[in-house]
Amino acid sequence: MEEIKVLALDLDGTLTNSQKEVTPRTRAALDAAIAKGVTIVLASGRPTAGVLPLAKELGLDKKGGCILSYNGSKIIDCRTGETLYQKQLDAQYVPELCAFAAAQNVTIITYNKEGVVTERPEDEWAAREGFTCHLPMIKVEDLANICHISETHFRRVFTSYMKMSPLEYINTVRVYTACELLETTDAPVADVAHKCGFTTNSTFNRNFKQLMGVTPLEWRKRPESYEQQLLRFDIHSEKGW
Repeated sequence: MEEIKVLALDLDGTLTNSQKEVTPRTRAALDAAIAKGVTIVLASGRPTAGVLPLAKELGLDKKGGCILSYNGSKIIDCRTGETLYQKQLDAQYVPELCAFAAAQNVTIITYNKEGVVTERPEDEWAAREGFTCHLPMIKVEDLANICHISETHFRRVFTSYMKMSPLEYINTVRVYTACELLETTDAPVADVAHKCGFTTNSTFNRNFKQLMGVTPLEWRKRPESYEQQLLRFDIHSEKGW
């Protein structure tokens, strides 16, 4: 049998039990593997900061081992703290991601050394992430700021590349989504407006007609007559921000 050199372990439900604890039996097995020269790798979708406490609890900062975090996009040496591998999303894409998330009325999160960073810490799933990773929630007014992009610069660069303001882009994505919901569901227009992020029906109707040339009700009755309008929308990413 070939000698085992690396033992990579998922955390939740694999290394830890339902109480998110490492049992004495599991700890003893890990220590036995380390004694035989096996490198322990804690592999998780969690951020590095969310795995470090467990690594220290297992003594990997002294015995040696690695943390594979962010679903594999970063690997560090537990003993030295050295980053062995890292692949991250370029900051140039952050503004568009934030705009798209806002248009879909969903929460986007990221991480720093202190905790989980988000514009909406009250969101249920953002809160679950903080609980799972044992990290505090950090609220920011604009995620673009943590990428060192000022609001003024963000608006200028966004408008330059997207040929529309951030708000215009958000409303375009919202209306595009509304078109799909109006055509494929029986949801009331008011519900569609709310799901797409419009706070009032009048705002929804005004933006919809401005972009599509017809009201939401007219679109719902004969969507095939207006689908050519959707071809004008080009939701895409740009390089060089």
